[in-house]
Amino acid sequence: MKVSVVIPLYNKAQFIERALRSISAQTLRDFEVLVVDDGSTDRGPEIVDRYDDPRVRLIRQSNAGPGAARNAGIGQSKAELVAFLDADDEWLPEYLEESVKSFEEFDPEVASITSGYIEHPAGRSTEELWRKRGITRGVYRVNADTSPRQVVTMLAYMSPCTTVARAEVIRKWSGFYDREKSLFGEDAQLWLKVLLNEKVAFNLRPLGRFHREASALSKNLNGVRPVEPFLQDPSDIEAACPRALRDLLDRVLAIRAAKTACVLGYWGHWREARALVQQFTGVKNWRLPYHVPAAVCATPIGSVLGASWRAISRTAIAASRERLNGHHQCRHLATSDSPLRNPASHLRIVSLVEATNVNAVAKTVLEFFRAARDLQKGMSDFPKVDLSLVTFDRGGASTEFVAAARRAGLEVDMISERGRFDRSTIPALREILNRRSPDVVVTHQIKSHFLMRFSGLYRMYPWVAFHHGYTTTDLKMRAYNRLNRWSLPKADRVVTVCHAFARELAKSTKISEENIVARHNAIRVRPRPIDAEANELKVRLGISENDRLVLSVGRLSKEKAHADLIEAYKRLVANNSELKVKLVIVGDGPERFALENAVGASGLNDRITFAGHTGDVQPFYAAADVFVLPSHSEGSPNVLLEAMAARVPVVATAVGGVPEIVEDEKSALLVPANNPEALAAAIARVLQNADLTSRLTTHASELIAKNHTPEKYVDAIIDIYDRAIASRKDGC
Repeated sequence: MKVSVVIPLYNKAQFIERALRSISAQTLRDFEVLVVDDGSTDRGPEIVDRYDDPRVRLIRQSNAGPGAARNAGIGQSKAELVAFLDADDEWLPEYLEESVKSFEEFDPEVASITSGYIEHPAGRSTEELWRKRGITRGVYRVNADTSPRQVVTMLAYMSPCTTVARAEVIRKWSGFYDREKSLFGEDAQLWLKVLLNEKVAFNLRPLGRFHREASALSKNLNGVRPVEPFLQDPSDIEAACPRALRDLLDRVLAIRAAKTACVLGYWGHWREARALVQQFTGVKNWRLPYHVPAAVCATPIGSVLGASWRAISRTAIAASRERLNGHHQCRHLATSDSPLRNPASHLRIVSLVEATNVNAVAKTVLEFFRAARDLQKGMSDFPKVDLSLVTFDRGGASTEFVAAARRAGLEVDMISERGRFDRSTIPALREILNRRSPDVVVTHQIKSHFLMRFSGLYRMYPWVAFHHGYTTTDLKMRAYNRLNRWSLPKADRVVTVCHAFARELAKSTKISEENIVARHNAIRVRPRPIDAEANELKVRLGISENDRLVLSVGRLSKEKAHADLIEAYKRLVANNSELKVKLVIVGDGPERFALENAVGASGLNDRITFAGHTGDVQPFYAAADVFVLPSHSEGSPNVLLEAMAARVPVVATAVGGVPEIVEDEKSALLVPANNPEALAAAIARVLQNADLTSRLTTHASELIAKNHTPEKYVDAIIDIYDRAIASRKDGC
């Protein structure tokens, strides 16, 4: 077994399953999970017990603190490496695999590897922050000439949740501090010993998600925090410190003591601050960070200044809340005709979705609800999102989408219709909105936009319209597309999926530019299917072990340009006879018949497969060697994000919002549209160059973690809804 994952669990029932899912989704499969229940009084242990992964094991103990819980897990681990995760945090899927590879890549004597992370609820990568503080990728060994400030920075970076360490090293240095049920600094006790005695490595790439909103640390930051164990009694650290580094250790402890003294003095505990200053700092340390403010905070003056600053801060916060309450009051008054209006913390949304199956738009809506629900569970101040759906049905065609929505926990109202723009649907829609009493109505397609405008319902409810781009199936569809010029200008906000579409809307409609918002789609990274699933799929598709697989996923309509892809494939085969390569096209649509005829005429039936529509595309990504997006028009394609998240190298046309998401030669290969020759050459490059493939997938995965998380998307969209609601009240 390669890695043991240790999770201390204490009253985190609402988060533990999220943490476990992120572990089960790891691309590295060779691991065990040891969840150590530290005397929880909630349902957390029960959730772990019934979690469906045989690699997860529950260990129970009386409450002894997180250090003792981690040590208990280490004591029962069977692997060479140990990774740690808090019950309210999570990892990106490649965290373990990349960490293990780093041990193999770096010096064999490296004791631990720490990766970067993304902080929530902001959803912001801290890579640049740590880079500015002097952390870079590579191996470090502390010596007598190392700056104490650098050691303090490295120690701060070494969070257990993104650090994988050799089990023998952890045991050598006695594990985590586990006395007196310490809740603060128990990990720093171990990592400081490791820093002083071993080689360590850092990887700035964000591979973890820290949920500060749910952690004890966030509470510590809002009040006086405990003094770290190695400042209460430094004898353990001093005993482990090499003689040559004793002077360096003294200065490191002086910096940490001065910083802690600043916090203590700010909160009025100036006597405790003075004790720390007297023990660890002196005149010789006046140049060290925090020394001067610590000297002030170690006197009654520090407490007075802290109290004054808190009073100023409270006044500012009160003023901010008053403005916020005013905003929410405007939101309330804007729809005060409804007796069922919700309080400010409750956002009621009705979303009109024209879908029969779970297409790209449907996925976006369902994922929004799922991510909002997850955020609400993890953040006490996050608004409750009450989302219901309205869809239109002709003869039961919407069954698949409706079933998926209801499985997700959504309420769905179905309106029967006789045709695409059946005006008899308006009374039914009016009744639903009156009954649901939404804070905001959201529309996603041309028909829904038209009905909101034509019915006059936009006058009664704040309205946000999503523009996902146009399809050009036939002349009738092109005519329908022009209806947006009449409908959309009445929306309070128009959200489109890329800046390219935003510019087009501004030119082609009378929508004011300040009411158009560009927001790229998000993607939830899904577990990689086991190899057996991918192999089974290949057998089913007639793909041999030596075949390379070119994959394309999308609706078979003209703007998706699958005809260009088929032509590119023909050139790829003709120009690279040494490649054994097959093309699989997943999806359905009006162009399928013509495309199949074109393939038949070319004599490539045995090498090009039309897989049709499928509810689960993940096995296809797992089997693919390259993903190709040949479109003539794109906004923020979900299939592109899915391929990036699945770590499949991407070849795409540089159209619409694609160049806004990926960078040519760095995270994808981009080629001009309508150019099968360039498309074929780019596919060949990926199939023949393993280093290129690795570079593209690594950078693409980083972009997903940085820019396209569901949490960031939900936060941005709810802000748009709030602004639309507030804009309905004059003077708000």
